[in-house]
Amino acid sequence: MKAFYCVVLISCVLASDAALAAPKTIPISDSLAAHADKLKVKMGSQWFGHIAKWSIGDYAVVASKLGTTHIDAGSNFLKTKSDSGSSTRFSFMMSAGPVDSVTVTAEHRFRTQSQHEFRLNKTVSVGSEALLGEADILTALISLNADTTVKWTLWKASTIDDRGDSLFDAYLSNGERKILITPVMASLPKGKHGRPTFFSQLAAQAIPPAMGYEFVEGSRSLCAVQTFGGLSKETGRMVWMHRGLDARDKLVLVAAITTILQMETSQDGRTEPE
Repeated sequence: MKAFYCVVLISCVLASDAALAAPKTIPISDSLAAHADKLKVKMGSQWFGHIAKWSIGDYAVVASKLGTTHIDAGSNFLKTKSDSGSSTRFSFMMSAGPVDSVTVTAEHRFRTQSQHEFRLNKTVSVGSEALLGEADILTALISLNADTTVKWTLWKASTIDDRGDSLFDAYLSNGERKILITPVMASLPKGKHGRPTFFSQLAAQAIPPAMGYEFVEGSRSLCAVQTFGGLSKETGRMVWMHRGLDARDKLVLVAAITTILQMETSQDGRTEPE
């Protein structure tokens, strides 16, 4: 028994070491890394009826509203299939000073469809438990207050079908331009064969590596956000913003990033200030 505990302890230590050796930040394109300003992300307090007081560099949420989450659920007569979902709306104004600001109106919808076994008696049942589909969708309209004719649409959707296949689609568009939003994740430490080690995979099951998104228009990377810093408390959330961008483009991108941060933080239940 003592030998067993020793093996478990050694495994945990090695797994921890492997996780600590993992990159502390997400991988971003070389061009963005060479021309980006790093912006610190702070999550302020969140009160009832409001989103968190996010600030990214010199940009800050100055006003907000958070609606009540509406939940609905239903099933067929025999309860072999169920359909449930939730919807939350929120809005906020983000400013980079007394002149430029944007207004964001957003909705986060989550829906899941499941199949359930039907019990004929205590020991006999037909059918099985299975996920038929899942959709996690965020939509937002971003409007420049200085020019209300300029509007951007944010779309971010993650879906899973009945075979367990997942699909991710996200972009930011004003009708003429389309900026793709791509998920990125820090790679796990690799062994001599070029594959993640057993212990790094074991550690990642407990605490995932750093992850986030990169915003790319055509072949140009505009910005990136790290939404989760893995084990690193020093890095945590951060934003890389291309310093050559127009001031209004930066404001729109920061507003889109704030919308994603609010959705993912509320979804994970991490609403405490940093």
